[in-house]
Amino acid sequence: MLEKNNVVLVNMYNYQTSQVLSNVVNRLFNDKLSVQAPVNGKVTIDNLEQSIKDLKYAIDNKVRAEDLMEIVHVKIHPMLQSAYDLKLVVR
Repeated sequence: MLEKNNVVLVNMYNYQTSQVLSNVVNRLFNDKLSVQAPVNGKVTIDNLEQSIKDLKYAIDNKVRAEDLMEIVHVKIHPMLQSAYDLKLVVR
């Protein structure tokens, strides 16, 4: 994806899809998830909201895929589990 420090989009459709999906996630969080959060999880919810904004910013600014994965897997995913008491189900 990188060519001499310049970002080269490999697939414009995938990029545009990721932009739309980041908007959907942001809207879902603001409209549904944030209001369902437990009262004692305010700090986590605030951090989760910021991480979702960071994801949108990163996508819009075409950051490296590794940076996007870090936002999703290191920040958003664990905070969702923590804030909403989600458990991993192993089958």
